[in-house]
Amino acid sequence: MSEESNETSGDMSAGKITISENALLEDMGEEAVILNINNERYYGLDRNGINFWTWLKEEGDVDKALARAVEAYDVDPDILKKDLGVFVVELNNAGLLTFDQVDS
Repeated sequence: MSEESNETSGDMSAGKITISENALLEDMGEEAVILNINNERYYGLDRNGINFWTWLKEEGDVDKALARAVEAYDVDPDILKKDLGVFVVELNNAGLLTFDQVDS
């Protein structure tokens, strides 16, 4: 995301996701913009961000979205897990989704 987040710590690698009703996505091919209509801030996504967003929205679950990322990308699953976790933290901090941690 192109908007800087204030907080990017915390483990959000396993849990349920709910996309905010106030988040509007405009996909423009290789890039997209998400508008938070509550605060009128917008956030830019590249193709990887669009894929992460789509999988989180469709699956509603971080682990299931991660499984789709592992299938789609030739990247170490641990790196994808970290990247997806950071992405979820940033979206959560921006008010674009809510995250409910699943206890192991």
